[in-house]
Amino acid sequence: MLFGEFLVAKNIIRPEDVEEALAIQKAQPEVKFGEALVTLELFDYDKLTIYIQQYIKEAGAELSEIETLLSQEQADALIRSLQDQG
Repeated sequence: MLFGEFLVAKNIIRPEDVEEALAIQKAQPEVKFGEALVTLELFDYDKLTIYIQQYIKEAGAELSEIETLLSQEQADALIRSLQDQG
């Protein structure tokens, strides 16, 4: 399950929001999916990291997927935090 699908399934965002975020990514390939969601003001980075943590735990996503959702710096920080938690 992709992160956008996870958020839609949890009723956090709408399918239209996923499409808008993907359109941002298409226009600006350097923008990660999670960053696009924040750009759309669907939630802030703090909420985004909470949703990513839920996604990893509930959907069995790999830590490496974080790098597709956040900037490298943000992804590294979140991965370190998750590894420290055990």
